[in-house]
Amino acid sequence: MKTKSLGKRRHPVLVVCFVALLLSSCSDMLGYFLGTETGVRGDGRIYQSVSGEQGAWNDIANTETYWIWTIAYGNGRFVAVDNSSQVFVSIDDGNTWSNEGALGFPATPHVTFGNNYFFVCTFSGSVCRSTDGTQGSWTEVTSIPGSPSIFDITYGNGLLVAVGLRNAAGRVYYSGDDGNTWAESSPAGSPIITGIAYGGGRFIAVCDGGGQTWWTNNIFLGTWNSSAAGTGRFFDIAYGNNRFIAVGDCTNPVAYSSYMVWSSDGGVTWNDSSPVGGEWLHGIAYGNNRFVTVGYRGQIWYSVDDGVSWNDASISFDIDLLSVAYGNTHFLAVGGANP
Repeated sequence: MKTKSLGKRRHPVLVVCFVALLLSSCSDMLGYFLGTETGVRGDGRIYQSVSGEQGAWNDIANTETYWIWTIAYGNGRFVAVDNSSQVFVSIDDGNTWSNEGALGFPATPHVTFGNNYFFVCTFSGSVCRSTDGTQGSWTEVTSIPGSPSIFDITYGNGLLVAVGLRNAAGRVYYSGDDGNTWAESSPAGSPIITGIAYGGGRFIAVCDGGGQTWWTNNIFLGTWNSSAAGTGRFFDIAYGNNRFIAVGDCTNPVAYSSYMVWSSDGGVTWNDSSPVGGEWLHGIAYGNNRFVTVGYRGQIWYSVDDGVSWNDASISFDIDLLSVAYGNTHFLAVGGANP
């Protein structure tokens, strides 16, 4: 399928002023979370598939801006956001896209959908929402207090939940009124928290380092339980068919090898099902009775047995994929060209 251009736009390289401070405690892949790789690696890309299987992915759009960092589905549409907070909307399963302009946030964004809203939260904790993602429909709400560094957001059990880092410790923040007010519910002793998902009555958070995960049945009380899931680093987590799957990378057999673990008991215990030969993974989604995960160097893997085994469906080695979402029978994966 022919690649479509969504309009050329050039931006200066995003600089996060406290990168040096974080480097002493975070991984060498932190640049991907901060967005500091953006602007030097190439154009944003969007891929579409119904099955997620090998040979079934179509390169459907080239935004010619920054990398597309995040994508979500809701209200009959996909909303994707690049590292300059430029918003793109598709109402036909990703076949065509409208450029809805920039939100004006100078930091890496994350998007999720819940309670009839799309929510975008930036790395610096700014939050805005929209029912349809179109230009002029976005409302900026209250920023997360304390100036945390936010790495992921999700919506579940009537709550918008954001996770990240502040004062060298992992943090969890939640809002029960669609981002108007925020409270903190952080696990004690957690390193940087990079992913969060809800399912089966509980939230599970994953961390960058040591295979650490945290779960809670009551985020209001701030009571979190820790469980070990190997020794890898996690970048994302998803829930589907009564199972959580977390993805990232590890050093076995070599640095940045794919790392996948699954839990069928709500994060109490974890099982490693990482394939041999993969590279680090950055996003995961569930739909069509399968999990699909994406990552560095065009990595795409899918599982039809809830994470027990994985099938390689990788695309071009020159593409880095950062996020994947499912909606209306389609998976859409986003990222950028890697020269």
